[in-house]
Amino acid sequence: MRGIHIDYLKAMRTAAGFTGKLLEIAPRADEIMRQIPVAVIYPRPVVNQLDARVLNRVKRLPSLQNQNGTKDLKYVKRHFKQEYRYQVAFFLKGDSIEAELMSSHQAPGIIDKCLKFISDNQYITTGNTLAQIGVDVGPSGIIEDEADKDVFKAFVDVIFRDGVYEEELERTLAGGTLEIELPVLINQGA
Repeated sequence: MRGIHIDYLKAMRTAAGFTGKLLEIAPRADEIMRQIPVAVIYPRPVVNQLDARVLNRVKRLPSLQNQNGTKDLKYVKRHFKQEYRYQVAFFLKGDSIEAELMSSHQAPGIIDKCLKFISDNQYITTGNTLAQIGVDVGPSGIIEDEADKDVFKAFVDVIFRDGVYEEELERTLAGGTLEIELPVLINQGA
């Protein structure tokens, strides 16, 4: 789990108009039933993929001026592509179910509001400008609790396309001064 992902999911919950608590760590099922209405974040395993190229210059950052007048180019190198998946489940009970879950074009439900938020916010830019994190959506739906027919779970899977990044400097001669010496003649035996 990454903090910036959790902040995004909290903002999505707020944009969906959900007023219940948001639990970042899933408690036991009986604890969830006591806290309804509640939203729970379920993290899924992270998919890591080695970035096959030796040097992947994702983004060029502003150049740095050295003391001798030359410039260093600053790049971002991606070591791994990562895909973080989270399921955000909204547990609802009682009278609020119809207003929250049933949707129409005039009155979107909680899932539609989440999908609209993701559509409006498809990228997250990190504070240190290393890279943009892409946001996508996975499956979504509504499930009725078998044990308690009055409890419903609306869920949306959110996918963050992230990575492991590092800043890299590349030395150049830009802005440097070159001195040219005259060639030296060598006599080869007379």
